[in-house]
Amino acid sequence: MMFRNILLIAILGFFASCSNDDESLEDIRTGKPVATLDKSQADVVEGESVTFTITLDRSSVNVSRFKIDLVDYDETMDLYSYDTSGSPVGNDDSFGAPGFVVTVPAFATTAEFTITPKQNFELDGNRTMNFHFTGVQNMNAVVDDAFTTISLNVADQQDAVGLQLDWANTEVDLAGNLIDGEYLGEDGALHSYQDWDFDMYLYNSAGDNVSDFDAATGDIPEVLVFDNAALPDDTYRVVVDLYGSGTLGASDMTFPLSLKVNAFGSWDYSLPVADYTFLDEGDDSGANMKVVALLEKNGNNYTLKSADGQTVLAP
Repeated sequence: MMFRNILLIAILGFFASCSNDDESLEDIRTGKPVATLDKSQADVVEGESVTFTITLDRSSVNVSRFKIDLVDYDETMDLYSYDTSGSPVGNDDSFGAPGFVVTVPAFATTAEFTITPKQNFELDGNRTMNFHFTGVQNMNAVVDDAFTTISLNVADQQDAVGLQLDWANTEVDLAGNLIDGEYLGEDGALHSYQDWDFDMYLYNSAGDNVSDFDAATGDIPEVLVFDNAALPDDTYRVVVDLYGSGTLGASDMTFPLSLKVNAFGSWDYSLPVADYTFLDEGDDSGANMKVVALLEKNGNNYTLKSADGQTVLAP
């Protein structure tokens, strides 16, 4: 009888030792780290980044991977209206909806990542972006239920003016993947618009380049942003330059080049730039520079006009 009592006490002690207020039965069964974040909500201005810290309750011999993807989106907030410090993934990678993957290295318990709502040069107003935050790839770690959704309250930038020159003509396919826009070349094959290189400059009335080479980087799109206080009152010429061309086109159709101008917090305007065709060749001498618009600044107020100054385009 005494032996049976001792055995019963030992069994009860074993189960008691397996119980812990901080561990669920699922945690005990899987032995997987549980991930939390230092916050699940933040306020941010469009174009700025928010840093998050992942903390695991224990280290692991495996790399822990987590996916970030946008929960809901519309015409002003699509799948590609944000960026992160993680690696982009999509349907082609067997990760489901397009998003980004961030990692905590093996044997580590913390890691940081950023989310950046992109500056879209449109007057969106304040809005909320919600993201899933989940474990992926065999679930080497699980996410605490309190942190499976991240919410960012995003505000438009204020007290600045921005210009964006874009010619990529990218599209989102039915699977949610971002694909290059293409045109028919003189060789009969399809080519990416991104093979071409346009630059953008801002010149003051004295003929000085006030933008330096900030929008002559080879990036798509090219972007200029000026704080109101940093830009003196004047009439500025917005200049576009075809610096390098890809394969010439099969016809002389107008190149689908778009200029967006945003007096942040006030107005935005999209202007097609119809000054180049698929038969034009790039030149690094400046021979292809063309004035496409005038931007007048008076205090914190901006007016966009046609290149000849005769037509007010915005506001």
